[in-house]
Amino acid sequence: DTFIKNFRWNNAEWKNLSGLSVDMRHFNEVSKNGVRGLIGYEILKDYELIVDPSAQTITLVSNRKELTYDPNTVLATLPMQQQDHMPVIELLINGKKILLGIDTGAEINFLDQGLFEKGQLTDFEELGSGIVKGLGGNSEKRERKVKVKNTQAGGIKLVDQTFMVSDLGALFPKNADVLKVQGIVGNAFLNQFRYSINYRKGTFLILNKIE
Repeated sequence: DTFIKNFRWNNAEWKNLSGLSVDMRHFNEVSKNGVRGLIGYEILKDYELIVDPSAQTITLVSNRKELTYDPNTVLATLPMQQQDHMPVIELLINGKKILLGIDTGAEINFLDQGLFEKGQLTDFEELGSGIVKGLGGNSEKRERKVKVKNTQAGGIKLVDQTFMVSDLGALFPKNADVLKVQGIVGNAFLNQFRYSINYRKGTFLILNKIE
Protein backbone atom coordinates (compact mmCIF):
# COMPACT_ATOMS: atom_id res chain seq x y z
CA ASP A 1 0.00 0.00 0.00
CA THR A 2 1.14 3.52 -0.73
CA PHE A 3 -0.27 7.05 -0.44
CA ILE A 4 -0.17 9.66 -3.22
CA LYS A 5 -0.51 13.25 -2.04
CA ASN A 6 -0.93 14.80 -5.47
CA PHE A 7 -1.52 13.48 -9.00
CA ARG A 8 -1.91 15.64 -12.11
CA TRP A 9 -3.04 14.51 -15.55
CA ASN A 10 -2.98 17.41 -18.02
CA ASN A 11 -5.41 19.97 -16.52
CA ALA A 12 -7.00 17.60 -13.98
CA GLU A 13 -5.67 17.13 -10.47
CA TRP A 14 -6.34 14.62 -7.69
CA LYS A 15 -5.21 14.70 -4.07
CA ASN A 16 -4.78 12.08 -1.35
CA LEU A 17 -5.06 8.90 -3.41
CA SER A 18 -4.39 5.38 -2.24
CA GLY A 19 -2.41 3.02 -4.46
CA LEU A 20 -0.17 0.00 -4.65
CA SER A 21 3.57 -0.14 -5.13
CA VAL A 22 4.40 -2.82 -7.74
CA ASP A 23 7.64 -4.09 -9.29
CA MET A 24 7.17 -3.04 -12.94
CA ARG A 25 10.57 -3.99 -14.36
CA HIS A 26 9.11 -6.81 -16.42
CA PHE A 27 6.27 -4.58 -17.65
CA ASN A 28 8.82 -2.12 -19.02
CA GLU A 29 10.74 -4.90 -20.75
CA VAL A 30 7.55 -5.77 -22.60
CA SER A 31 6.20 -2.27 -23.28
CA LYS A 32 9.49 -0.49 -24.10
CA ASN A 33 7.76 2.79 -23.19
CA GLY A 34 9.27 3.60 -19.80
CA VAL A 35 5.96 3.09 -17.99
CA ARG A 36 6.24 3.86 -14.27
CA GLY A 37 2.66 3.26 -13.12
CA LEU A 38 -0.90 2.23 -13.94
CA ILE A 39 -3.98 4.46 -13.76
CA GLY A 40 -6.98 2.60 -12.38
CA TYR A 41 -10.53 2.84 -11.15
CA GLU A 42 -9.97 5.43 -8.43
CA ILE A 43 -9.02 8.00 -11.08
CA LEU A 44 -11.43 6.93 -13.82
CA LYS A 45 -14.64 6.22 -11.89
CA ASP A 46 -16.02 9.79 -12.14
CA TYR A 47 -15.46 10.19 -15.88
CA GLU A 48 -16.43 8.85 -19.25
CA LEU A 49 -13.23 7.45 -20.73
CA ILE A 50 -12.99 7.79 -24.52
CA VAL A 51 -10.17 5.81 -26.12
CA ASP A 52 -9.02 6.15 -29.73
CA PRO A 53 -6.29 3.54 -30.39
CA SER A 54 -5.67 4.78 -33.93
CA ALA A 55 -4.95 8.34 -32.73
CA GLN A 56 -3.35 7.05 -29.51
CA THR A 57 -5.46 9.39 -27.39
CA ILE A 58 -7.41 9.10 -24.14
CA THR A 59 -10.06 11.69 -23.28
CA LEU A 60 -11.68 12.11 -19.86
CA VAL A 61 -15.17 13.59 -20.10
CA SER A 62 -17.14 14.87 -17.10
CA ASN A 63 -20.25 16.19 -18.93
CA ARG A 64 -22.05 15.98 -22.30
CA LYS A 65 -20.66 19.33 -23.46
CA GLU A 66 -17.17 17.81 -23.54
CA LEU A 67 -18.09 14.79 -25.70
CA THR A 68 -15.82 14.20 -28.69
CA TYR A 69 -18.40 12.10 -30.57
CA ASP A 70 -22.00 12.37 -31.73
CA PRO A 71 -24.21 10.23 -29.42
CA ASN A 72 -26.59 9.65 -32.35
CA THR A 73 -23.94 7.85 -34.41
CA VAL A 74 -22.77 5.31 -31.79
CA LEU A 75 -22.48 1.84 -33.39
CA ALA A 76 -23.37 -0.15 -30.27
CA THR A 77 -24.19 0.37 -26.60
CA LEU A 78 -23.35 -2.53 -24.28
CA PRO A 79 -24.56 -2.58 -20.66
CA MET A 80 -21.53 -2.69 -18.37
CA GLN A 81 -21.46 -4.27 -14.92
CA GLN A 82 -18.59 -4.42 -12.43
CA GLN A 83 -16.75 -7.28 -10.78
CA ASP A 84 -14.93 -5.47 -7.98
CA HIS A 85 -13.45 -2.58 -10.03
CA MET A 86 -13.23 -4.44 -13.33
CA PRO A 87 -15.83 -3.43 -15.95
CA VAL A 88 -17.66 -6.44 -17.41
CA ILE A 89 -19.52 -6.68 -20.74
CA GLU A 90 -21.42 -9.46 -22.49
CA LEU A 91 -20.38 -10.80 -25.90
CA LEU A 92 -22.20 -13.38 -27.98
CA ILE A 93 -19.68 -16.11 -28.86
CA ASN A 94 -20.80 -19.20 -30.81
CA GLY A 95 -24.34 -18.11 -29.97
CA LYS A 96 -23.57 -18.21 -26.22
CA LYS A 97 -23.76 -15.19 -23.90
CA ILE A 98 -20.31 -14.85 -22.29
CA LEU A 99 -19.37 -12.27 -19.63
CA LEU A 100 -15.90 -10.82 -20.17
CA GLY A 101 -13.92 -8.40 -18.03
CA ILE A 102 -12.33 -5.40 -19.77
CA ASP A 103 -8.59 -5.01 -19.11
CA THR A 104 -7.10 -2.08 -21.03
CA GLY A 105 -3.66 -3.06 -19.71
CA ALA A 106 -3.75 -6.55 -21.25
CA GLU A 107 -2.44 -7.08 -24.76
CA ILE A 108 -4.28 -10.36 -25.33
CA ASN A 109 -7.73 -11.86 -24.74
CA PHE A 110 -8.48 -14.80 -22.42
CA LEU A 111 -11.26 -17.36 -22.12
CA ASP A 112 -11.71 -19.74 -19.22
CA GLN A 113 -10.80 -23.32 -20.11
CA GLY A 114 -14.06 -24.51 -18.54
CA LEU A 115 -15.95 -23.15 -21.57
CA PHE A 116 -14.16 -25.70 -23.75
CA GLU A 117 -14.16 -28.57 -21.26
CA LYS A 118 -17.95 -28.33 -20.92
CA GLY A 119 -18.44 -28.01 -24.69
CA GLN A 120 -20.04 -24.59 -24.48
CA LEU A 121 -17.83 -23.28 -27.30
CA THR A 122 -17.44 -25.52 -30.33
CA ASP A 123 -16.78 -23.30 -33.35
CA PHE A 124 -13.09 -22.46 -33.07
CA GLU A 125 -9.69 -23.18 -34.61
CA GLU A 126 -6.63 -24.35 -32.69
CA LEU A 127 -3.61 -22.05 -33.09
CA GLY A 128 -1.10 -23.96 -30.96
CA SER A 129 0.12 -22.26 -27.80
CA GLY A 130 1.82 -19.13 -26.52
CA ILE A 131 3.69 -17.81 -23.48
CA VAL A 132 1.77 -15.67 -21.00
CA LYS A 133 3.72 -13.54 -18.53
CA GLY A 134 2.49 -11.93 -15.33
CA LEU A 135 2.89 -8.23 -14.60
CA GLY A 136 5.67 -8.81 -12.08
CA GLY A 137 7.64 -11.02 -14.47
CA ASN A 138 7.91 -13.81 -11.89
CA SER A 139 5.23 -15.98 -13.51
CA GLU A 140 5.39 -17.45 -16.98
CA LYS A 141 3.08 -20.07 -18.42
CA ARG A 142 2.43 -21.70 -21.78
CA GLU A 143 -1.26 -21.57 -22.64
CA ARG A 144 -3.47 -22.89 -25.42
CA LYS A 145 -4.33 -20.42 -28.19
CA VAL A 146 -7.53 -20.50 -30.27
CA LYS A 147 -9.31 -18.49 -32.95
CA VAL A 148 -13.00 -18.27 -32.05
CA LYS A 149 -15.61 -17.91 -34.79
CA ASN A 150 -18.97 -16.13 -34.75
CA THR A 151 -18.44 -13.34 -32.20
CA GLN A 152 -20.84 -10.42 -31.78
CA ALA A 153 -20.64 -7.26 -29.66
CA GLY A 154 -23.90 -5.37 -29.23
CA GLY A 155 -25.25 -6.87 -32.45
CA ILE A 156 -22.08 -6.06 -34.42
CA LYS A 157 -20.59 -9.12 -36.12
CA LEU A 158 -16.82 -9.28 -35.68
CA VAL A 159 -14.10 -11.09 -37.56
CA ASP A 160 -12.61 -14.15 -35.87
CA GLN A 161 -11.24 -13.29 -32.42
CA THR A 162 -8.07 -14.81 -30.93
CA PHE A 163 -8.03 -15.90 -27.27
CA MET A 164 -5.62 -17.59 -24.91
CA VAL A 165 -7.32 -20.41 -22.98
CA SER A 166 -6.48 -20.52 -19.27
CA ASP A 167 -7.87 -21.53 -15.88
CA LEU A 168 -9.33 -18.22 -14.65
CA GLY A 169 -10.92 -19.68 -11.53
CA ALA A 170 -8.49 -17.90 -9.20
CA LEU A 171 -9.16 -14.55 -10.89
CA PHE A 172 -12.93 -14.94 -10.98
CA PRO A 173 -14.20 -17.05 -8.05
CA LYS A 174 -17.33 -18.99 -8.89
CA ASN A 175 -19.37 -17.68 -5.94
CA ALA A 176 -23.12 -17.36 -6.20
CA ASP A 177 -23.07 -13.65 -5.31
CA VAL A 178 -20.64 -12.53 -8.02
CA LEU A 179 -20.84 -12.27 -11.79
CA LYS A 180 -19.97 -15.42 -13.71
CA VAL A 181 -17.12 -13.83 -15.65
CA GLN A 182 -15.52 -16.33 -18.03
CA GLY A 183 -12.83 -14.32 -19.76
CA ILE A 184 -10.99 -11.07 -20.38
CA VAL A 185 -10.83 -8.80 -23.41
CA GLY A 186 -7.61 -6.82 -23.78
CA ASN A 187 -6.21 -4.67 -26.56
CA ALA A 188 -6.42 -7.50 -29.10
CA PHE A 189 -10.18 -6.88 -28.92
CA LEU A 190 -10.37 -3.24 -27.87
CA ASN A 191 -8.04 -1.87 -30.54
CA GLN A 192 -10.58 -2.75 -33.23
CA PHE A 193 -12.68 0.23 -32.12
CA ARG A 194 -12.82 3.77 -30.87
CA TYR A 195 -14.72 3.18 -27.67
CA SER A 196 -16.06 4.67 -24.45
CA ILE A 197 -16.14 3.29 -20.89
CA ASN A 198 -18.54 5.08 -18.56
CA TYR A 199 -18.50 3.81 -14.97
CA ARG A 200 -21.19 6.22 -13.80
CA LYS A 201 -23.74 5.18 -16.44
CA GLY A 202 -22.58 1.59 -16.65
CA THR A 203 -22.09 1.57 -20.43
CA PHE A 204 -19.47 0.46 -22.93
CA LEU A 205 -19.92 2.22 -26.27
CA ILE A 206 -18.48 1.15 -29.61
CA LEU A 207 -18.17 4.53 -31.34
CA ASN A 208 -16.78 3.28 -34.64
CA LYS A 209 -14.65 0.52 -36.09
CA ILE A 210 -10.98 1.11 -36.86
CA GLU A 211 -10.05 -0.21 -40.30
